Amino acid sequence: MLDHRINSIIHPIMNALANNIPRQISANSITLVGFTVGVLVIPLLWLKLYSAAMTVILLNRFFDGLDGAVARKFGPTSLGGLLRYYL
Repeated sequence: MLDHRINSIIHPIMNALANNIPRQISANSITLVGFTVGVLVIPLLWLKLYSAAMTVILLNRFFDGLDGAVARKFGPTSLGGLLRYYL
């Protein structure tokens, strides 16, 4: 129930951002950038930099939402499905 309310706010924002993404930047690229950003959380947590870790987690979630919007705009790929499954 909460997801539906949040998605009704987030999806239009992400779709608007996706409209400004050039076609050369694929959803797969955004997924990999988001994953790379997300991996940075590990050393930040180990160093007890919790505020920085939270910022990185939020940035990772942003890229996750953006890659979905770009995939909806340009169409999904088989690699995207595989990345979604494993990442």
